[in-house]
Amino acid sequence: MSSPPGFFDVLYLGVFIILSPTLDRRFYETNPPPPTLVEEIAYAVAMFNSLLNVFSQRFVIVLEGEPIAPSYVVDRMLGEFAAAVVVYAMNLRITLDDDNDEPIQYSSVVEKINNILEISYPSVLPYFLQCVDRGHKNFLWTGPGLEIFPRSEPITSVMPLLTLGERLDLPGHTIYPSPAITVIPSPGFMAISSHLPTDKRHVRGNSSDSEDYKPRKRRR
Repeated sequence: MSSPPGFFDVLYLGVFIILSPTLDRRFYETNPPPPTLVEEIAYAVAMFNSLLNVFSQRFVIVLEGEPIAPSYVVDRMLGEFAAAVVVYAMNLRITLDDDNDEPIQYSSVVEKINNILEISYPSVLPYFLQCVDRGHKNFLWTGPGLEIFPRSEPITSVMPLLTLGERLDLPGHTIYPSPAITVIPSPGFMAISSHLPTDKRHVRGNSSDSEDYKPRKRRR
């Protein structure tokens, strides 16, 4: 993960694991799905979050000359990938004849993706909806070139902005509605593991508090 290709290899796999319940037929055939399958995915997601936490302690991401929190890259990729799944499913539904049986119903795919984001990644949901509205189709990273630097004292001499902390959102391409915090403090230029969101809530606060977004109740 010390290079962009290695980081994105892990990122693509992690995002795919997070959204795997929407792509696995077993989650549609039985309700509830097999407990062992749910546990396996939960464990894989936990390991992905642990890797991100270790990464944040050892490396710094730079986008467009700005040090940026790893959570931004993960959330942006998650929102765009999820939108691409929805757009692909929608196009597949349109191209099928009415007499043909659709393997997985489009409405079911959308509902599962919405549920995953609403429950576990609420701050990503508004950006996901924006991507769906504009018909986002790309499953790969669409952002600017990403640079990775070791988190060490010498880097402060060439990147003074790091002494102020890492941005939670990219000024040129924001993905969060009205973030309460724009920079993660980095006192003493040490690890930021305590600031990196690794579970259901982000350090910016729950986006459901924003006036721009009111989450819907989960369907039962």
